[in-house]
Amino acid sequence: MSEKELGEIEGLINEKILQNQPVRAFETTIDYAKKAGALMFFAEKYGQFVRLVEIGNFSKELCGGVHVHNSSEVGFLKIISESGIGANTRRIEALTGEQFLKYTRELNSEIDKVSGILDIPRDRLTDAVQAQTDLVKEQASELAKLKTVKLAKEAERIAAQVDSFDGISLYAGQVPNADANALRTMADQLRAKASKVAVVLGSDKGGKALILVAATPALVKAGFSANSMIKKVAPIIDGVGGGRPDLAQAGGKDFENMAKVFTEAKKYMREMGQGDS
Repeated sequence: MSEKELGEIEGLINEKILQNQPVRAFETTIDYAKKAGALMFFAEKYGQFVRLVEIGNFSKELCGGVHVHNSSEVGFLKIISESGIGANTRRIEALTGEQFLKYTRELNSEIDKVSGILDIPRDRLTDAVQAQTDLVKEQASELAKLKTVKLAKEAERIAAQVDSFDGISLYAGQVPNADANALRTMADQLRAKASKVAVVLGSDKGGKALILVAATPALVKAGFSANSMIKKVAPIIDGVGGGRPDLAQAGGKDFENMAKVFTEAKKYMREMGQGDS
């Protein structure tokens, strides 16, 4: 259900509560209850006699629970959750009476805390939070752009150190403090530089070693497998890994040996019979 729908239900219930409607509970026959239009949530479980609860002319329902004598005794009602419990059936949970007052006091206390932290009056909190949210989104966008520019520069730095193996370009290098997503982005940039490209990137994100190996479709078709290479170099960093022929990665504990990974990658290319660098 939408917030609008829940708000309308909550408003209607509180309207009926304030109307001071009498609540009457009595036993009657199931036939009478059906003719009266009473709500029956468990129709197959009722016997010949049932307990009918009426709230003025507004509500009729079969129920065996304890009830107030008048709707005004409920005080106020606040819906706190709703969920589906079966086909075309929703369950609404709400607070009333003292629990409603407790909820309201706690909510007001939290609002006061937020108001104090932001140093903004309560009646301006919504606008202030929206302004802060917009600012965070704007800064996140700018940060993403800066990261993209930084990755592009790192990709060009590594591209300048290309090793060639009989028509195949190997781009290999370390990228400081980069996560797997950043390495994949760089790999895509480097793979776009030629038809047959292998990429081997390493990083030390979060104090752990990370290796990513990628290849273009043309190189995979020629027999190269990123998965095979990653399994070859992962033990060097005391790690394990795997993936697909075109993309694989590994994590390990020993970043100090990362330079040996690139040496082994070049050796791997030579052993494949691709030529000399």
